Amino acid sequence: MFSTGENVGPATQQQGWSAMGTLKTYNDDREVSLQQQFDKVDTYTVTFQRTLGPSNADFAAGPECEALISFTVAGNTITRRVDVINGMSIQGIAGSILVVCKDKTSTGAVGEYNVTITVAPGTRAPNQIQPFLKAGFRAGNPATVLPASSFDFDVPIDAGVNSVLVLVARPIVAGAASPIPEQACQVLHIAPGAIPVLAQYDPRSQSWVPLAPGAKTIRVYNADTDDVIFTVYYGIDG
Repeated sequence: MFSTGENVGPATQQQGWSAMGTLKTYNDDREVSLQQQFDKVDTYTVTFQRTLGPSNADFAAGPECEALISFTVAGNTITRRVDVINGMSIQGIAGSILVVCKDKTSTGAVGEYNVTITVAPGTRAPNQIQPFLKAGFRAGNPATVLPASSFDFDVPIDAGVNSVLVLVARPIVAGAASPIPEQACQVLHIAPGAIPVLAQYDPRSQSWVPLAPGAKTIRVYNADTDDVIFTVYYGIDG
């Protein structure tokens, strides 16, 4: 059986379960949820779809939505958090599952949008989008970092973060963006303690980088003389 949020029309099949509902930007009181007890412990894949209604098709930046997924086996629960976008999927071993989607929009238009959750037995297809969670909120990510300055992103402890992707760019001025010199951008994986730096690299030479064990903060540093824009994504196990 499942439970769902506001304006939800669920549908259940023998080999799959789903729920659909409507969320509103800047309103985290609404939720779309699905809860299911399975006949046996196995691997299950959760897939999301996010669509805009006809009246909100002109969302300039699009709404932001986040899902908290709880995979439970014999009373023990592992949680994962991911951004809800079309095609996002995540797998986990479970005897029961709870998925809760809430809005986390921080900038942009006010309006409603629809979210669909589906759960099915089996593993996620290798060509599907890697589960990820954008660090922080849109208001602070991307972050424009001034010359000789840094900006910190906290690593969430309940999301299952296992890797980091950092994208860098210059602000566009007069229709163009200036190049970034070599080694002008640095990413540091930081842990508490006397020797906190666990890893350091230029993000332009890397794609997804494994999160250093013990890292609690991702620090981006601009060693150049001009502003640099950093965007940070966390890869999620699953």
